[in-house]
Amino acid sequence: MRPLLYASLFMFLFVAGCGPSKDLTRDKAKDLLDSALVPEQDVNVFLSPSEFIAGKRLGLWGESDPGITFYAFTPTGATYFDDRGLTRYCPSGCVIPLKTPVKPHVIEVTGIADPPFANGNEPVKIVEYTWNYDWSTLPDPLKQLFSNAPEAVNPMSGQPGPWKGHRVLQLYDDGWRVAN
Repeated sequence: MRPLLYASLFMFLFVAGCGPSKDLTRDKAKDLLDSALVPEQDVNVFLSPSEFIAGKRLGLWGESDPGITFYAFTPTGATYFDDRGLTRYCPSGCVIPLKTPVKPHVIEVTGIADPPFANGNEPVKIVEYTWNYDWSTLPDPLKQLFSNAPEAVNPMSGQPGPWKGHRVLQLYDDGWRVAN
């Protein structure tokens, strides 16, 4: 009876493994990346002409000098937006930096690959993904201003999101972690 018990226990440990899974699925990679991304300051948002008018109506900014088309943030607006971004009326829209931190969110993991020149046994993977900001974390006045999710603009390229990214994940004794 004992040899059967030992054989069964050995087979279970051999098949099930004793440590964390070495497999890195897209779902697992997405969860790890989401937890590693931190809220960002100075996210640039594009204000459409209708959002510009709505912001004035919500008391976030107003004319700095009546009759002149220069605008300034009200004290309320200045708590949410960087004052470098608003100086004039924006009939075709304008880009304004937010002061309120916004957390990035992974939309989809688009690929998992071994590093170049790897033989497949290295405990490292390169994960490619698309991401955007999680607008549900915005304060209520900004949710009212942006009836739809605001359009964030990459300050380097000027391109709207979502964007592509890549990170390195490494396998440790307790499982996969974001390495960089």
